[in-house]
Amino acid sequence: MVNAKRIIGRAIVFIFFVSLALGIYVYKYIDSQLSLMYGGETLQALNIVDDKSPSSLVIRNVNVLSESCDKFLESVDVYIKDGFIHSLESTGESLSSANELDGTGRFLIPGLTDSHVHLWKSENDLLLYLINGVTQIREMNGSLENLRWKKEIVNGERIGPDMFVASPQIASFRPGVGWFSGWTQNKINAVSKEDFLKAVKNIEKQGYDAIKVSSMMASHQYSKLIDAAEKSNKPVIGHYPYFGELENVFEGHQEELSHVEEITKSLRSKYGYTIENADGFLEYVRREVDDISIKLLENNIHVTSTVALIEGLSEQVVDVDQMLSSNKIEYVNPGILEGTEMADRALGWLPNVNRYRLEKEISSAQRDGEIKYFSDYANANRLVFSSLLKVGVPIMAGTDANVSPMVPGFSMHRELEVLVDLGMTPSQAICSATKVPAKWFVENVGAVAKGNKANLILLASNPLEDISNTSSINTVILGGKIFEKSDLEKMANSVLDANNNSRKVDLSKWVH
Repeated sequence: MVNAKRIIGRAIVFIFFVSLALGIYVYKYIDSQLSLMYGGETLQALNIVDDKSPSSLVIRNVNVLSESCDKFLESVDVYIKDGFIHSLESTGESLSSANELDGTGRFLIPGLTDSHVHLWKSENDLLLYLINGVTQIREMNGSLENLRWKKEIVNGERIGPDMFVASPQIASFRPGVGWFSGWTQNKINAVSKEDFLKAVKNIEKQGYDAIKVSSMMASHQYSKLIDAAEKSNKPVIGHYPYFGELENVFEGHQEELSHVEEITKSLRSKYGYTIENADGFLEYVRREVDDISIKLLENNIHVTSTVALIEGLSEQVVDVDQMLSSNKIEYVNPGILEGTEMADRALGWLPNVNRYRLEKEISSAQRDGEIKYFSDYANANRLVFSSLLKVGVPIMAGTDANVSPMVPGFSMHRELEVLVDLGMTPSQAICSATKVPAKWFVENVGAVAKGNKANLILLASNPLEDISNTSSINTVILGGKIFEKSDLEKMANSVLDANNNSRKVDLSKWVH
């Protein structure tokens, strides 16, 4: 009997330790897959660009974009000293500097701001932004790692754009789901008044620049968040509560909606828009949207665009391969691009993991229904954007970079082109990526003006004549640091080398 008890006891201990070891193994495996999926296993690109930081610089005889973004001032000498714009003078004035840059025939504009990016763990993206003249980014689901990168950039220990880092999304889940979403999706779970107060306090202590709202909460939870945020000096930004109403955002003094699509989603929810219930949705949007736009304007709520993403949804639904072939996917972090089948339909872009792909097994009728659904949804989003533009709601250009098919840095130029396609003038589009976010971020950038930080792009061609000319980059200046075209090419090649040495999937089918 004693021996039987001893055997049972040993068996229980054995089972306990085996279960513990198995649990640790599973946890570590899943954690490693998450790190891979968020780009944390990709090699770091080498810093192979010499630091060119003259204390003073004159850009001679250049065309300078006006502060109103609507014209270029011809034949201007721009004097930069200690990283800031010291003066703008007519060519021929006595501006002296040992360092000169010939701007003849070039066009000088402020560095661009992408107001909606996701770095995740992909630090090489910071170089991709600079390569594309994006000198400011707003990270919309920040982490302590992102805050560390921001500090390193400020201290001159890392090359990268100026960073505004919003907190992880605050959502309301049941305890178990909340823990899991925090682990796998970097969300903060809060339910009670005390939870929200603690979350806001931690966000302030950790140094985030804003409080990010998740869509996963109800009206009463959202109101608790707003109450907690009133005790903070941090702006509240992000989504509207799915299980509430868009009106909650108006009443809660939220300062920004992170997508034009937030309004589209709200209208979709109110209408009950599904594949089976599509008739009349677009007419409903036309009827309702202007009232929403007016309320946004009255409450001084900015809206970030991310419209190119929605334009790309139908393309992915119809043909993922075509989407991959038409984007610079070789620059996307391999972990994010390739994803993991453990997290199917999460971040991955490739056909086997892409969240928007249609399964091959569905019927032609189902396929047609899905395609029509996404097509009508994109049309609804265009109607919303047109209303915002007509009413005059402040729109900030943002891309949702790293969400398929938005390639970090490159996506900014695509976004600007789509903004123009949907009704903005090139001047308005440029303002949405310079002047408007600079005013919202309260930063001294966004215009080529005396006293502003010298975050600038020197272009070969006039973007007011053709918005695609924002990509005709000759030189990027970041706080007075000069990155010439050859430097930018070295950066690009360094990122490609790191990606190529980290990827597991051959991209030759899509990259030529």
